[in-house]
Amino acid sequence: MSDAANWVLIVSLVVGLASAVLVMYMTGIKEANWNLDRQVSHETIVKLQAAVRDANARAAKAGDAAAEANARAAQAAAEALEANARATEEGAVLSLARYQTPRTLSQAQQSRIIEKLQAYAPAPYDVSVASGPEPAMLLMRIDEMFAAAKWVHRDRDAGIDQSGLIDADTAQGVSIEIAESRREDWEPTVIALILALRAEGIVANGTANTDADPTAIHLTIGNKPQGGSRDNK
Repeated sequence: MSDAANWVLIVSLVVGLASAVLVMYMTGIKEANWNLDRQVSHETIVKLQAAVRDANARAAKAGDAAAEANARAAQAAAEALEANARATEEGAVLSLARYQTPRTLSQAQQSRIIEKLQAYAPAPYDVSVASGPEPAMLLMRIDEMFAAAKWVHRDRDAGIDQSGLIDADTAQGVSIEIAESRREDWEPTVIALILALRAEGIVANGTANTDADPTAIHLTIGNKPQGGSRDNK
């Protein structure tokens, strides 16, 4: 073999060896890069998994807080219903007690009414009353009050029987009547009396009538009304 051929062979071997070394080097680089990529991917996955666990923990904590809040709301609603039931029951008992309690005017109540009437001149009055102990007791208290206020009591004859009683089935509350011709004289007094009685829990109303006796203010004490916001005595 000639020298030229030997050199060609040598160069070919060197080139082949260099190519093999280069391939091995590139393979090593790629393998290193793959290992680095795998490590980065693994770290990323670990971080994502940790983030997911943290999010789940926060969600579970929020769910527990929501459940606790719902439980508190349910308990508050139950307590409110119980309180309303007690209030309803107490209101029913109070209403029954108010309905059953006879009307009256204590000395303190009479004094308050008299004080409100002091701005007006004492007036003549007469009274008719329904049958029964409850209206009769209220009549006694009103008579006491008017006597202390210097009002003048008159007998009421017109339209009333000898006993002074009226129909117990139709009379309700305290009615105060004056003659239309005496409206200017007595209307302010009657209005003050009605408001004072109502302030003490006695249902009272007034009217002016052209047929009424003009010589006095006429009171009719009927039975205790069966209800009404002012009927608290």
